[in-house]
Amino acid sequence: MCAVGVAGLSAVPAAAQGNPGDPGSCRPSGAGHLAYSTNLDTDYNSVSVVDTKDLRVQRYIPGFRVPSNVTVLNDGSKLYVDQWYTGDANTKVVNPCTGQIVKTIPRPGGLFPLTNLSPDGRWLYLSTIQGFTIEKIDTKTDEVVHTYSTQQTGEPIGYAIPSPDGKSMWIAGLHHVYQMDLATGQFVGDPIAVGLSPEWLAVTPDGKRLLTSNFADGTDSVIDAASRRVTATVNTGITSYPNSVSSTPDGSQFWVGNLDGSVAVVDSHTGALIRMLKPGKITLDVTFSPDGRLAYVPTTPFSSPAPNINGALTAFGPMVSGNYHTGPGEIVVYDTRSLNLVKTFPTGGVPSPVVIPAGPFHD
Repeated sequence: MCAVGVAGLSAVPAAAQGNPGDPGSCRPSGAGHLAYSTNLDTDYNSVSVVDTKDLRVQRYIPGFRVPSNVTVLNDGSKLYVDQWYTGDANTKVVNPCTGQIVKTIPRPGGLFPLTNLSPDGRWLYLSTIQGFTIEKIDTKTDEVVHTYSTQQTGEPIGYAIPSPDGKSMWIAGLHHVYQMDLATGQFVGDPIAVGLSPEWLAVTPDGKRLLTSNFADGTDSVIDAASRRVTATVNTGITSYPNSVSSTPDGSQFWVGNLDGSVAVVDSHTGALIRMLKPGKITLDVTFSPDGRLAYVPTTPFSSPAPNINGALTAFGPMVSGNYHTGPGEIVVYDTRSLNLVKTFPTGGVPSPVVIPAGPFHD
């Protein structure tokens, strides 16, 4: 739904290699162990640069308005930061070496931008909540090269994620999941009925299974991609508010971040609930180290003065309009084998997913 920084702190540019005359291209020193997370809270409005070796925030990149998510190119040379500020909702292109915003990509319609990178890093796909179009952006030029229409679904879309082979796109609607052929822009097969309001989608690296987090009814739907049917439903409770879901790099598990302060670990093959972890704060997303051994869980405190899930939900509107303040947030790190806590370290307010460049790197 919504990553890490502190207002008033300046970004300290890292040593860079590459063409210094090109403001959109760089390779930060230590790119192989840097990750990024935004801080949506209006007290922070920044991107945290996370050192994944020491598990700490190394520095902050300021200058945003309600930054909700960040996408990073595979070589770490460019960031795309989605802003959810209601008066300035768009995607900013950022040079991570200098911290400079080098371009703004307008959202194509709908409410808030959501970006996802193609597996090879060549294309960026930009959708919006409650929108009807998806834009394909060339990551070399940062220009829109194609616009896909989703009008024929008859329902506004939200999260959209490319398949691992880069040939199709899985799209969440209000009650269904759709698959679009990216070569033709046509939908493949019938819509797949899932739970109410699928907030997020994840696909296993082999492309065989998906999971949707169904925000409005407290369930998660496991989908077999080949047969296009729901093979299991995970029920975590109507007030768990499943928000985000990610697949482990080996595809064996899905991890679901819930807004009630829990994380559901799900067997991707059977749909069995393996364990409910309890970070104890609103859980916004889960991502993994490239080797799959660590899970990064960004969390933020329940809202005050109403420390409950309803307070958190009612706070969302003021937050994206620039009037809400909370934090500080934390990133909670788990061992994916033992499911034990490894470390917790502070970030900014309302941190978003921790994204790690896919590589390769040549430090």
